[in-house]
Amino acid sequence: MEQTYYLYCYYPNYNPQCVSGLVGQTIPISIVPDAATKLNQAFQPGLLYVNIGTRIMWTNYDTQIHTVTSGSAGSLSSERIFDSGMLSPGATFSLTLGQPGIFSYHCTLHPQMIGTVVVS
Repeated sequence: MEQTYYLYCYYPNYNPQCVSGLVGQTIPISIVPDAATKLNQAFQPGLLYVNIGTRIMWTNYDTQIHTVTSGSAGSLSSERIFDSGMLSPGATFSLTLGQPGIFSYHCTLHPQMIGTVVVS
């Protein structure tokens, strides 16, 4: 049986980081410790490129509660495509995006925490 692998790379502070695994597996995004002070480095990777139908899972590794909410801070709730609700420390939120696009997201409790998922 043939297996297909993926490789996704991102570049925090111009330092390449890559995530790899089997197609069909979940791509992880971490909410890092002290995330509220990390701005666009609060979610790692902060910029992620995935194929349509790829499952993404955010995990809160911080000691504070956070959210993963689509759109920019202050956007109307009716414009949101996804919202994790409150994620306690250690909690996870999974999502599969079924349409192409650029999906920015943030934490509603700490709007300076931002990330982007690009789906193609």
